[in-house]
Amino acid sequence: MIRYLLAIITLFSPGLATAGFDVTILATTSAQKDGSTLYSYKITNVSDSTLNVQSFDLNVSSSANITNIYSPSGWTALYSTGDTDLLWSAGPDENVVLTPGTTGLFSFTSVLHPKMQNYDIFGIDYDGINYDDNLGTTASPTAVPEPISMIPLGIGMVTLAGYSIYRSKRER
Repeated sequence: MIRYLLAIITLFSPGLATAGFDVTILATTSAQKDGSTLYSYKITNVSDSTLNVQSFDLNVSSSANITNIYSPSGWTALYSTGDTDLLWSAGPDENVVLTPGTTGLFSFTSVLHPKMQNYDIFGIDYDGINYDDNLGTTASPTAVPEPISMIPLGIGMVTLAGYSIYRSKRER
């Protein structure tokens, strides 16, 4: 809900100025004993940034089956099984945003292995005058075709190759 509200504000506020929003994201992944992957994101709002980090939205696969979501204190994580986004938000509380010069840790586990996916870090000041997005790609759980699903593809390719050979011999 907050994400959509922020998107509406951005869409219908062409007169708002954007400010210097300087954040870094460090993504790490580690394999767990149960076969899942732990994803950790360290977001730093650089000290010369002029905006507060308000939200962090990460694209994920609908089959990511995300568990063990961790957020900085006061932040909420919005995710339900089957979603294609995991959204962390500071909400309306100005005391829990990542102010310039601070760092926040975000993490979760997933049954899927990492691939590059899009993210969006949204920054805003509470005077309501300045906002900005930091967009990019980072490691995120993404579905990879299982070997068993490649069998029908292989059969189809062999069938097309066979038909092509048959057809070329018949035309001679």
